[in-house]
Amino acid sequence: MSENLIRTFISIEIDEDTKKEIANYCKRLNYIKGIKWVEPYNYHLTLNFLGEIPEIIIPKLIEILDKVSLKYSSFKIELGDMGFFPNSKKPRVLWVGIKNPEQVIKIKKELDELLKSSNISFDEKSFKPHLTLGRFKEDSKQIFLPEDLKFEISLL
Repeated sequence: MSENLIRTFISIEIDEDTKKEIANYCKRLNYIKGIKWVEPYNYHLTLNFLGEIPEIIIPKLIEILDKVSLKYSSFKIELGDMGFFPNSKKPRVLWVGIKNPEQVIKIKKELDELLKSSNISFDEKSFKPHLTLGRFKEDSKQIFLPEDLKFEISLL
């Protein structure tokens, strides 16, 4: 009997009003060609990508998430700077960054430690707190964002 695997990541959910505001902002960027925009219902701030994990690990993950979430009250996140992964010369992802990432980074580090101590593997590449706005369908040429297009929003 094979194990059920579930594609899993840990993220901070974005409220519906903020999702609408982000989506409206993205409409102002419709001049960017070759991009597949993320659907507003999929906006989130990924903390950990675990990949395909056995379903049996879910109760342990819930325990870890409960432990971390009980330590932190609501806090404000400000979205602002925009950029591209890997860079603007060969963009694959358009993102909006977090202006005050200290609390998010603190939560991420704690999650990392608890996952490691529970022998739950996850993607350990460097962490850049951001929301993905869109992914480029193919290799795109260098793209510039006009200076007057600023994205500033706060959420709790």
